[in-house]
Amino acid sequence: MPSFRQNICLLFLLFPIMSGCSLLLLHPSRESFTNARIRAADPRDVFFPSSDGVILHAWFLKAKEPKGTVLVFHGNAQNITSHANGVLWLVEEGFNVFLVDYRGYGISSGHASLSGIHQDGLAALDVALSLPGVDPTRIAVLGQSIGGSVAVYVAATSSHRDKIKLLVLDSSIYSYRSIAKEKLSEHVLTWMFQYPISLLFGEDYSPSTWIDKVEADVVLVSDLNDHVVPPDNSTKLFAKIRSPKETWITNQAGHTTSFTNDQMQKRLSSRLSKCLASPAKKM
Repeated sequence: MPSFRQNICLLFLLFPIMSGCSLLLLHPSRESFTNARIRAADPRDVFFPSSDGVILHAWFLKAKEPKGTVLVFHGNAQNITSHANGVLWLVEEGFNVFLVDYRGYGISSGHASLSGIHQDGLAALDVALSLPGVDPTRIAVLGQSIGGSVAVYVAATSSHRDKIKLLVLDSSIYSYRSIAKEKLSEHVLTWMFQYPISLLFGEDYSPSTWIDKVEADVVLVSDLNDHVVPPDNSTKLFAKIRSPKETWITNQAGHTTSFTNDQMQKRLSSRLSKCLASPAKKM
């Protein structure tokens, strides 16, 4: 049985989780991971305010003859200077990419929080639609990992949600409460607290809350070897989607690795081309 001293130490370890749930799921970095390939893509810096005045940073990567624009919300760690490597292929396939850093990430100002990153997503769509060279009738959104949560919230609640023609969710979580419980259950020190602490996570921004409000076509992508966000998250989301939907399952190296596969890149490029070429949906 744990001693009094051990219990006190455990409480200190758990305090950051109980006092700020974002600390469990968000791992921003200010470090730059830029490399020669990214520099060759010549990303354009874009700075813009979120709804509460926090200044955000994004990169706009322009295709030579754009077939449309993909707004990308990345995962919970690092920043756009690392995540850009995973979406440069979209530019090579002929799509503009607008890749956004949430508050607290990279050189965006502020501090990362679950509520904040979802508000940042709404602001990002507003800006993406107004960028020079962007056709506002040809917009898709790609959310990876926790970015899938941001993408769903934007596609369901933005005043410009009718402009989104395709929503692609790569390794997306189902809900914050369920993923918190799962992660807490993986460690000996936090296993016994998985139920009470997971209840501290609200569902206001969870994909499970908003996915049935999405009007855009949806493609859910998951990998059988994903142990960070297991594919059953996508399975549960798929069951709640009301709009036209597809599920793509790969057998790659795990979390957000599906689009490292050339065939998957071509598959999404084809899906984007077809969807963005069709008339915009009416709300």
